[in-house]
Formats: sequence, C-alpha cells, structure tokens
Amino acid sequence: MRSSLIVTTPALLGTALAQVCNSQVLSDCTLANWMADAVSKFQPTHPGWDTYYDQFFSTNLVATFNSTHYNFTTFKALYGEVYQLVSAEFKDFQINITNAVGVPDPGTKGGRVYALGIEGGHLKSTGALVLATDGTFAQINDVGSGVLQIVEMRESNNFPTA
Repeated sequence: MRSSLIVTTPALLGTALAQVCNSQVLSDCTLANWMADAVSKFQPTHPGWDTYYDQFFSTNLVATFNSTHYNFTTFKALYGEVYQLVSAEFKDFQINITNAVGVPDPGTKGGRVYALGIEGGHLKSTGALVLATDGTFAQINDVGSGVLQIVEMRESNNFPTA
C-alpha cells in the first residue's frame, strides 16, 4: 500500500499575505490564490493529479522545467515520472508556496503569477529530510465562462538529483 502524499499550501502564506491581500497593494490575490489552489491539485504528488492537470493546463501549453522544454503532452509525461519517483522514494512529500504575486491582464481574469516555495519530504530508505526551493512563472489565460488555464509555465528548482 502506498503512503499518502501530502501537498500543503498553508492559507496562502498566512497573516502577512492576508494583510497584503486585504490592502491589494502588492498583488492581485485572486489570481495568486487561484494558482496556489491549482498547484495543490495538479502537482504530481498525490493520486488523481492527472485529472487536475488536464483541467488546469491548456493543450497549447509551453513549459520549461529547469532547462528542458515541454509541451502539454511531454510535460504531463514528466509529471507522471515525478509521481512515480515521489511515490516510490518518499514517505511524505509537501509543496509549500511561500510567496506569490499575481499580475492581472487588463480586461480579463487571466494574468501572470510568480510563485516561490519549498518542497520536499522524508525518504523511505533513511528517513532523511530532503528539501529544495522552487520558483515558478505562469501565464494564465481566461478561456471564457470563468475558466482559467495555464498556457505557459516556467519552473526551476534545485532538488538534489543524486
């Protein structure tokens, strides 16, 4: 039986962000919160991630992960490989967004989101905690009827490969 994998996005960043969101001084929190919710669902760290992937990503997706380029199909395949790795190697795995800025496009609900975070978990083999930092840029388009989709995503992280 596989252990349950956890993705957390704590109340999108706690009290400090709530104050910023209330003042609307630094970011469009609706867009940033949408992205945080989407990330908690489509990240390949729990069963069912692939259904959410299809919901949140445009089939015209342009993506990079570190220096490798992907489209909708190849990025989903990468996520499938990540899910297998995380499921096999980690007792738990969490993704925490620590900072997010949403920049809306005029006249639409879409826009750009920049997010930073920490990810990692405990290895099954040794119990050691392995952590990495992550940065993501996403262009989100309003495709109509209140539906938002990611059309461009640029993700970089420093997760150990050895």
